[in-house]
This record gives sequence, structure tokens and C-alpha cells, in this order.
Amino acid sequence: MTCRSRDACWHHDEPTGKGRHRATALARLQPKSTGAGPAALIAAKMVKLEERLRDSLPGRANRVRGKDALDVFRLLRAVQTDELVEGFARHRTEPHAERVSAASLHFLADNGRTATNLLSTLAAAEMPSDPTVAVSFAALTNDLLDALGL
Repeated sequence: MTCRSRDACWHHDEPTGKGRHRATALARLQPKSTGAGPAALIAAKMVKLEERLRDSLPGRANRVRGKDALDVFRLLRAVQTDELVEGFARHRTEPHAERVSAASLHFLADNGRTATNLLSTLAAAEMPSDPTVAVSFAALTNDLLDALGL
């Protein structure tokens, strides 16, 4: 996935033959003037973290960054759960966005529901002076996932 601006995220997954892939729009979920909504930003961060985690094989540089998890934490904290739920609901109106969004939410569920999960600990490591980050990350993640029925 590549995000070239706040209003356009691209996912490289459509084979065109000869080993090439075509970039397709993830979704333009809000008018251009407002950019991508917070749900799309969370989805993009989850895809990025999952790809980097998958690519961190033995002998290769680890590209997983706590900053990405901290960005998700900041979005979860700053944006009302209802607004995030509405954003993820808009993703369901476009088939490709629905698939990417669903996968990102499953990654969030698998890696952020407890204070000891990967995403919670990555975010907490970025803010060592605040002992509440990991617990708050997990609580906010559970609020969102519960509101989405996941």
C-alpha cells in the first residue's frame, strides 16, 4: 500500500501479467478537501504494519516502527468511536476498500486487544514516560472492535 497524500491510498494487488501489478485506489471516502478519514488512516497504518511485520524475516532489517502504532493510538484517542465506525461502514460500500479494511481490522484485533499485544507495546515504547499507553491502546481498540461487532 502506498499513501501519496491524505486523500489517496493505493493498494498494489491487481496482477496485470508478466509479474507486474496495477495500483488501484483504496477509496476516496470523503470529499477531496477533507482528505482521507481517520478510519482509512487506521486501515492504512494496519496494512503498513502487517506488511512490515511479514517482511521482517531472519537476516533482513526489521522495518516495523513503533511510530506507526503510536499514530494509530493517537487516532483512536482523538477520534470518537462513532466517527470511526461510520468510516469503516463507508468502506463496506466499495469492494476493494471493504477487503482491505476488513483485513486491517483483523490485524488490529489480533495484535491490539491487550496491553501486552504487539501494537500496544510498540505504541507504549514510543512514549515510555506515559505508563498508560499500552492499557489505553487496548481499551480503545476493544471499544472500536466491539462497536463494529468484531
